[in-house]
Amino acid sequence: MALTAWEAAARHFEPPRRRWATPGALAQDLDSKTRQTPMLDLLDAELVKLFDAPDGRLVLSCPPQEGKSQRASRRFPLWVL
Repeated sequence: MALTAWEAAARHFEPPRRRWATPGALAQDLDSKTRQTPMLDLLDAELVKLFDAPDGRLVLSCPPQEGKSQRASRRFPLWVL
């Protein structure tokens, strides 16, 4: 069944489908040494909410060596693009 012109135009306003559900899923595909911890699961969920919010903000505060900087400053921007 062919789309009408209105349906085709409406598809341009749908949000794009994501190849990876979270930045963590992207990180694991790019680097097999990436370990997903419960804290990084929580961070991924918050980063996805942040991206979906029109004026979202997020403050990260957790112990050192958890992977928050790698996830928030390297993998999240890559996931967004």
